[in-house]
Amino acid sequence: MGDKPALILGGRVDSFAQLDERSDRLAAVLEKHGARRGAPVAVVLPNGIEFFETSMAAAKVDAPFLPVNWHLKADEIAYIVGDAGASVVVAERPVPGVPTVVVGDDYETALAAAAGAPSRDRAAGPSLVFYTSGTTAKPKGIVLEGFDRERMRMGMEGQVALWGWTADDVHLLCGPAYHAGPCGWTHTALYIDATTVIRPRWDAREWLRLVQQHRVTRAFMVPAHFIRLLEVPAEER
Repeated sequence: MGDKPALILGGRVDSFAQLDERSDRLAAVLEKHGARRGAPVAVVLPNGIEFFETSMAAAKVDAPFLPVNWHLKADEIAYIVGDAGASVVVAERPVPGVPTVVVGDDYETALAAAAGAPSRDRAAGPSLVFYTSGTTAKPKGIVLEGFDRERMRMGMEGQVALWGWTADDVHLLCGPAYHAGPCGWTHTALYIDATTVIRPRWDAREWLRLVQQHRVTRAFMVPAHFIRLLEVPAEER
């Protein structure tokens, strides 16, 4: 889709072409840090453009994508990353024991210096790993596996048909991207060439403003979101 906006965060607007190029470069950076086929690439980040650059880059090195709750304590993050056998982590600070690409100035410098990732055919294998919350025991990994390129396409087409997505949709990411629903809907939007507006954190008034500003048509929400919206005085809605 070239210059069409793919991801919007505040005043930053990245087109589909930019997302493709930057994820190519990040894929090369990930490989340099040890990313390899079949070993998860973990992301420990709040909602942001880098989160989805990482998911795209992981696919380009044929590595499963592992979103990790960035609110967790350091030892909890270390457990998940270690249990999953992650080869590389993309995060705001280093994760002990695992090569880490730290988001910030060094991240941008590394991307600028990197060549594009080589084009490769995706073989059958795991593509996505989520961990349970671990309320009664240690978190457990749930692996979406055996998805080659064609089966992944069929799965995405099923989501598009089920929910009636079109390229004209504008999706507002307002829940944590490390959860399956918000993460999945954003990837569906990217697949169908729809624009996603990213909220770093929930704010009812800001949600209302962004819906009006960007003419949002879709958002994955839970009951707590609706409660917060209804708590905003009627004259402000």
